[in-house]
Amino acid sequence: MDFGCVKRLPADFVEHYRQLVYFAAHDDPEAHFQSMINIGMLTEKLPGETVVEIRSLSDEVGKWFGALFAEEQFDFEQMGARIGFRNTYEW
Repeated sequence: MDFGCVKRLPADFVEHYRQLVYFAAHDDPEAHFQSMINIGMLTEKLPGETVVEIRSLSDEVGKWFGALFAEEQFDFEQMGARIGFRNTYEW
């Protein structure tokens, strides 16, 4: 998430976001999905077929997101990603 220049977030939001990361890192898709509702990413009033589709996507994203936080350090090469940086001043 990009919070831009936000200086303060409500304590309950920070706690729910922490839980979102925790549940993703500990492979708990049900709690991860509920955490998305808790922080306002999703509403509980969604049609059943929409919930199924969102759950499928959130479970997959949760696995990827959780891998970033499952260990003390994370190396993106573990996922086959190469990250390069370009000096913006060279052109």
